Amino acid sequence: MKFSNRNSAFIFDMDGTIINNMPFHVKSWLLALNEYGVQISQEELIRQNHGTIGEVIRSIMGNDTSDHMVKAIAERKEFLYRQNYRPYLKLLDGAEVFLKRSKEIGIPMALATNASWDNIHYVLDGLDINDCFEVVLGNEDIERGKPDPQIFLFAAQRLGIEPEKCLVFEDSTSGILAAERAGMHTIAISTSLEEHELAKKKQVVKVIQNYNNLDPENLFNSKGN
Repeated sequence: MKFSNRNSAFIFDMDGTIINNMPFHVKSWLLALNEYGVQISQEELIRQNHGTIGEVIRSIMGNDTSDHMVKAIAERKEFLYRQNYRPYLKLLDGAEVFLKRSKEIGIPMALATNASWDNIHYVLDGLDINDCFEVVLGNEDIERGKPDPQIFLFAAQRLGIEPEKCLVFEDSTSGILAAERAGMHTIAISTSLEEHELAKKKQVVKVIQNYNNLDPENLFNSKGN
């Protein structure tokens, strides 16, 4: 396929994609679950950490976990995350320039993340990048988190852009799979997975470590894999 900035859009994940915060999420998960008597290895947590926070908790603790318990663990985990990450909150290298340049040349942009709205505001307000995105979607806006494609399809619909004309920026296996299921190509960011792992994934057209030397205009009129 070919992209054209006249009828194409960028859709960004947040965690691990525009900020490099995943180690802080993992640490906060382990601390919060331990406080509620749940012992889990980091490897197993990473394996099950897909979808919305409620989906993750029920995946770990069982589908019969009460709504009250899910809410309590989720709130504790997110409190610990925001507290621990706050001194380190910053955009991934080159992301500010890339976002501003994309906006300057008129590329519609959306943020589509499994994160809660509290975490979205924490990042967008904290980094003063709210005006970069025409559409912002979080886990309260969807019924099923990634790897379900719902959030990416909603983002495309609200941008008024056909899914196949959307280029997704993602770091995780579940996010890349969600983009694939939505019929979208992906720029993969190697904050969570090794570059060689990402390069093998279907629909990934480019793998980057950060946004340095990435020109949004160069992403158009080039064929995906």
